[in-house]
Amino acid sequence: DLERVLRKSMNYRMRLIVTDGVFSMDGNIAPLPDIVELAEKYDAFVMVDDAHASGVLGENGRGTVNHFGLDGRVHIQVGTLSKAIGVLGGYAAGSKVLIDYLRHKGRPFLFSTSHPPAVTAACMEAIDVLLEEPEHMERLWENTAYFKAMLVKMGLTRTESQTPILPI
Repeated sequence: DLERVLRKSMNYRMRLIVTDGVFSMDGNIAPLPDIVELAEKYDAFVMVDDAHASGVLGENGRGTVNHFGLDGRVHIQVGTLSKAIGVLGGYAAGSKVLIDYLRHKGRPFLFSTSHPPAVTAACMEAIDVLLEEPEHMERLWENTAYFKAMLVKMGLTRTESQTPILPI
């Protein structure tokens, strides 16, 4: 259906495909390679909300873009620092033009206060932990496999989720 919509919208100056990296209700991972391929074929931009993949998927928790080896092919990646990272706030990653635009026009920059230095330091330290201590992510996946196996054994779920989100 995405390809149909992209074909239909060829007359628009700009098209942006927005998707979650991991869908929060069922834990499914977006078919990002297919989405990126269609975006490139039809000259569209891609934005991935990685709120449920940051700190969970990809090398050192870099998210779904990295999980699929699509680094440099997704235009905008956003996420939260309050779930797996365990602090608060969020991030937007993209081109310098995009980041400059967000700094000058984004309502959170214009109408709110920034994080206190301690929160910023905690976010930076949490990222360092992801980079330097991969055993935490390994433990997450071990716990997920164990929990999923026990749920199945108890007859509570037959989820096909590929993430730690396990709907019951």
